[in-house]
Amino acid sequence: MFRIFLKRLSDEINELKDLPVHDVDEEIFELYEKYQQLVDDYKIARTEYDALQRDTDYKQSLIQKHEFDMQKQVEIVASLNDEVRF
Repeated sequence: MFRIFLKRLSDEINELKDLPVHDVDEEIFELYEKYQQLVDDYKIARTEYDALQRDTDYKQSLIQKHEFDMQKQVEIVASLNDEVRF
């Protein structure tokens, strides 16, 4: 049983030795290209995310400003109503 395993392992090692180095280089190059594409995609996604985040922050600040302005108007209306009553 152990001899069969060693024979199989030896055969696999010989097959690997017979593989041309060229194929390995091509695989590494393909992996590198895929990696570069992922990096580029990430950079684009990150830029889009940052732009959306800035837009969201801007809109939230506008909402807060409008809420503050509305609160001031409510206070002014309440004050004017009190003056009219007296």
